[in-house]
Amino acid sequence: MALERAHSERDNESGGFLVPDEFIADFIDLRERFGVFRRNARVVKMRSVAQDSLRRRGGLKAYPIGVADRQITESQAKWDGIHLEARKWGVLTKYEAELSEDALTNFGDGLAGEMAYAFSQSEDECGFLGDATSTYHGIAGVIPRLVELDDTVANVAGLVEATGSTWDSITREDMLGVIKRLPEYADTPETKWYCSRKFYANVMMRIMLEAGGVTAAQLESMRVKMFMHYPVEIAQVLPKKSAASHVPCLFGDLRQAARFGDRRQIAVDVTDSNRTEFEDDLLTIRGTERFDINVHDVGNASADEDEREAGPIVGLITKSS
Repeated sequence: MALERAHSERDNESGGFLVPDEFIADFIDLRERFGVFRRNARVVKMRSVAQDSLRRRGGLKAYPIGVADRQITESQAKWDGIHLEARKWGVLTKYEAELSEDALTNFGDGLAGEMAYAFSQSEDECGFLGDATSTYHGIAGVIPRLVELDDTVANVAGLVEATGSTWDSITREDMLGVIKRLPEYADTPETKWYCSRKFYANVMMRIMLEAGGVTAAQLESMRVKMFMHYPVEIAQVLPKKSAASHVPCLFGDLRQAARFGDRRQIAVDVTDSNRTEFEDDLLTIRGTERFDINVHDVGNASADEDEREAGPIVGLITKSS
């Protein structure tokens, strides 16, 4: 006898509704990596809302003493201070109580991870790009500190002007000029290049291939990115496309140039009794963090070449046109 019909998962009516699609309690997470500035700057623990520390600015000098003139020329040591003031950052979001109860993944933990990611991105943006406005909570980052030293790029000790205004025009000699600009005291085991992945791929890899001795496949397979014998730290807040008058890469020892004040790392609180959303049964999750960044040493600027002194972090800037 032929079987006219049987229960099957081929259609909903005969049983398909009884076979749910499989859901893996995980999700694809595609996002950039941040936290570069905290990882490379000098991190100090703040035990109060503000912290001050001394910085040596100049030392004593020895002078020759003559046979007849026994007078010793006086010299003075110089110090100044580095000030940190804990600045509070916050992240706030809301979600339905049912979502927390019924989701197959731990939704609250996922949001806490999102908060940590948001804070690390803000830290990188402040440390590298901060222009001291309210957007960056008053923090001045490395690039604005370098660029704002003087309107004339040639006067800034810590900036090397590239051959042209586009990435395609950046040469090996331009990048060597950046290395040469760094003071000897800043050439340490912590000295690195800082740039976006696109700058590394479009400029640094191009220069290495033009120099020969390495293939594209070898460069792409490198787990530790290197350029001119120094490691490359990918900082995705730095420029990702070619433009005139911008700083696409930095070079130096960030620990010597900047101090990261850590007053309190992330604190996460969840409440189901929010005054305005209680009747709607919404949960509120809040994350806060307190930190400050002081980029205290980027060198100086002077029209007199002999007076220019670069700091422990220097950069390449493209031409204005």
